[in-house]
Amino acid sequence: MRHKPAIAAAAVAFLLGWFDIVGYVRYVAFFWPYLGPPVLLYGPFFVRPLFKNASPAARAGLPASRYGNAPYEFLGGNDIGLVFYPGAAVEAAAYAPLCRRVAEEAKATIILARAPFRTVITTEAFHKLTARHPSVKTWAVGGHSHGAGSFGGMKVVSKAPDVVRGFAMLGAVPTGEWTDLSNRHRDLEVLNVLASEDAIASPQKGARHVYGDGLIADGFKKLPKSTRRVIIKGGNHAGFGDNGIQTHDGERTISHEDQQDQTARHLVAFLKRVRKRG
Repeated sequence: MRHKPAIAAAAVAFLLGWFDIVGYVRYVAFFWPYLGPPVLLYGPFFVRPLFKNASPAARAGLPASRYGNAPYEFLGGNDIGLVFYPGAAVEAAAYAPLCRRVAEEAKATIILARAPFRTVITTEAFHKLTARHPSVKTWAVGGHSHGAGSFGGMKVVSKAPDVVRGFAMLGAVPTGEWTDLSNRHRDLEVLNVLASEDAIASPQKGARHVYGDGLIADGFKKLPKSTRRVIIKGGNHAGFGDNGIQTHDGERTISHEDQQDQTARHLVAFLKRVRKRG
């Protein structure tokens, strides 16, 4: 049929525009052993529509193009750095205001990663990001939700023990049996910031995982006993970024600005502690 090339081109264009094709291939390769053929459809047709865009205010001051994988970088100092991973279904720019503020107040280099598809965050990609700033000698990893979880920042920390000196989790809970940092109480500074109205990573007693099985409290056993855990009273899951309402989340009872202020303060103090370790 003479229309076949045009149909094929349209299909490729659709995938490129609707779902980052590199991320799609990596996503399929990673989950195929667990889900089989259905994984081919889960990504573009069930996961991608849930993606949350950053607010226009959050994107202010960032490069004009919203597409591509180049990280956003905020340079407040070069003796300590933090690589920050966004939540799985949130545009990275949603965390730009928080990262910019922390970089300035902590006098640190903050790299806001933009992985093609955040179900797959690799140690190799982390090393490529840190290599962009060879003057930074002390590194920490941080993230929101999945970006800090067992498939995200937590995995990076566990595979780069000689490089990472700090780990900051925002609205995140370790899941699964494959990543365990409980024995890292001496060489790793860990911050776990939760929010009282967060219904996805709830700090409430007896709360269960929304996207999995078991009690959330059991996941915290994968972190060192020295972990500093703080709860932002009145905050919720989406309040750690700037991307509007999030599915399954609770309702925030404080302002977004208040939650961002408290989160930034905890991250700045965290980086100061990591700096002393370095």
